[in-house]
Amino acid sequence: MFKPPVYGAYSELYAGLSPALTAADNGNHFVPWGRKGDLPCHLKDAMAPQNGQISTAQKFFSWAEEQTRPFL
Repeated sequence: MFKPPVYGAYSELYAGLSPALTAADNGNHFVPWGRKGDLPCHLKDAMAPQNGQISTAQKFFSWAEEQTRPFL
C-alpha cells in the first residue's frame, strides 16, 4: 500500500521461481519482498484445531471448495 506497484509481485516471483528454493521449502511463508518469514501468531492460532474441532482456516478452505466446485 505504501510502496510502488512494481514491488507487488516480488514475493510471489521469488517463491515460484527462485533457484535458491527447493521442495523442502514447500509450505513456507514468504514476506515482502522475497524473503522467508514466519506466520504471525494470530494466524498460527487460527490454523490450529480448537477444542478438538477443525480450525477456522480449515472451515474456510472447505467453504471455498464448495463455492468454487461448480466452476471446475
